[in-house]
Amino acid sequence: MNNLKYQNYLHYKLPITIDPLKFGKLLDQTNDKFIMLLTTKNVAVIKQCNKENFIRILKNGDLVLEFKDKFINENSFIRTIQDTSFIFENEKLISTQILSTAGNIFIYPLYEDTNAITLKNITPFKIDNIFNWIDNSKDPLKAFLIWELCLILVFYIIFVILPDHVFQFLNIDNNLTLASMSAGNIIKLRKVQSENNWNVLEFNFSKKVFTTTLLNTKVNLFWKRIQSEFNDSNHLFILFKIKYVNNEFVSIGKVQRLNLADKNWYIDFIIENMKFKSEYYNETQIESIIFSYGFKKGSIPDKDLINININSIIINEMKLPISLNPTDFGRLSKIIEMENGKLNY
Repeated sequence: MNNLKYQNYLHYKLPITIDPLKFGKLLDQTNDKFIMLLTTKNVAVIKQCNKENFIRILKNGDLVLEFKDKFINENSFIRTIQDTSFIFENEKLISTQILSTAGNIFIYPLYEDTNAITLKNITPFKIDNIFNWIDNSKDPLKAFLIWELCLILVFYIIFVILPDHVFQFLNIDNNLTLASMSAGNIIKLRKVQSENNWNVLEFNFSKKVFTTTLLNTKVNLFWKRIQSEFNDSNHLFILFKIKYVNNEFVSIGKVQRLNLADKNWYIDFIIENMKFKSEYYNETQIESIIFSYGFKKGSIPDKDLINININSIIINEMKLPISLNPTDFGRLSKIIEMENGKLNY
C-alpha cells in the first residue's frame, strides 16, 4: 500500500490499480462487491464483472464520482471517467483518449513508446485527411459541420494564438478594427488594459499543510507590509491563492475589497472557504501562499457593518435585515449552541 501510486482527478486521489483490495481498508465484501474505506470521509463501492470494475466514490454518503476500470493484462488496464479514457501500464499513465461523437481523439503519452497500448497504428493528424473526408462524405450535414469547425480552428489560431505574428506579416496595427471575411461582420482586435494594477506577494515554505495558525501568521505578515498604503480615500482588492507541491494553483474565494479594519474578517473568510474544500486541499503539502492585491480609489463600508445589499425593515427605530441567513445580520462573533432546549454559553 505504501508504494501504491495515485491518479489526481478533480482533486480526488484514485489508486492506479485494478485490484479492489488495494483501494483502501476493506469494510465489507459480498461476493464480487467490495466496500473500501479511502479516507475518513470517502468510501469506494466496487462491483466486479467480466474483468471490469465499476467504481463509485461517495463522500459523506453522497455520490461524487463514478468510473470504470477494464482489465487488459496483468500490468495494464483502461480507466474510463465520463468521456475520457486513461490507459495505465505498470502504474504509469501512457495515454489519454477523449471520446467524442466524431471519433476518438488520442493524446500522446508523457514519454515515447512506439509499442504502447493502443498507439501502434495511430495515423498522424493531417489536414488533408479532413478535406478528403469532406469531399467523399455521403453525409452533407456532417461534412458541413466539420468544415465549420475547421474554419473556427483556423481563425482561433490566427487571431488568438498567433496574433502578433500575423499582424506583423500583414503590416497591420492590432489596435485597428479589421473587417471580417463575411460582409456585415466586424472583428475588433484590441488590447484591453485592466483598470486594476495587481501586485503579488508570495510566501514560500517547505512541507507545510494548511492550518489556521499558518494562515494567521502569513496574513498578519502581509498586513504589516501593506497597511501603510491604506488611507481614507482608498481600499484594498485582494485574491488569496495557494500553490501546492504538484504545481497546482488554487484560488480561495473570490476577489474581496477590504478596509484596514477588515483583516480579521478576511482571515475568517478564508477559513470558512477552506472548510468547504475537499481533503485534497487540506491535506496536500503547500509550496507557497500568494496574495494578489492592489489599491483602488474610493471608500467602501467596513465588513463589520450589515450587508448593504440586504433589504431591511425598521421596527422601533432599529434597522433589521430581512433574511434567514444569520451572517446577513453582521459579522460573526461567536456561535452559541443549544443544549436541552437552552442556550449554552
